[in-house]
Amino acid sequence: MARELGPELANIVIDTLEPSQRSAVQPDRLELSDEHSTQSRHDTEAVRGQIHEHILQIGGNVSHRVDGYWRKRLKQTAAAGISSDEVDFIKFDCRQKIGIARDEERKRYDALLEEMEARLEKRFWEEKGNLHRSYAEARQLWGKFVCQKVRKQAKDMLCKIASYYRAKLEREVSGRMKQEKDRIIKEMEQIVKTAVDSEGVMFWNFGVE
Repeated sequence: MARELGPELANIVIDTLEPSQRSAVQPDRLELSDEHSTQSRHDTEAVRGQIHEHILQIGGNVSHRVDGYWRKRLKQTAAAGISSDEVDFIKFDCRQKIGIARDEERKRYDALLEEMEARLEKRFWEEKGNLHRSYAEARQLWGKFVCQKVRKQAKDMLCKIASYYRAKLEREVSGRMKQEKDRIIKEMEQIVKTAVDSEGVMFWNFGVE
């Protein structure tokens, strides 16, 4: 157990064993000697490396692969002619390791989920800021367009008003000039007529004398 799990995990497994399970396990498997502790470091790291290698697999095949690995171990154990008590303990050992692997995988996915949520939240606020800036720029551009349009409309309206009053003034001036011209012509005709009449009277008087 110390060789496969390491001294720390072996202590945890031993502490969780029920009395019936302890009695089914051979005493030498429950002892953790210094020799096992010193000689099993490399094996422990290798087993942990294998567990982490399985944990780091992407997708839902991690648990399946771990289960398949330990099923193969159970078949090899049964073929070797090991007692049923040892098989039960190996099954328990397998379940413990599978549970640990699944817990590690769950922690890893929880960490990935938190990281993804943080990225999405950051991206959301960035997109929201960009949207606000785009909206402000659009409002500014729209205001500029409206001002230009209003100025153009006002200019066109003033031009129309000026044209209207210019035409009206020209008509009034033309009418008054015509009236004044007609009046002057009439006065001149009257003056000429008066002068002609005066000359005729004088000539008539002179002839009578």
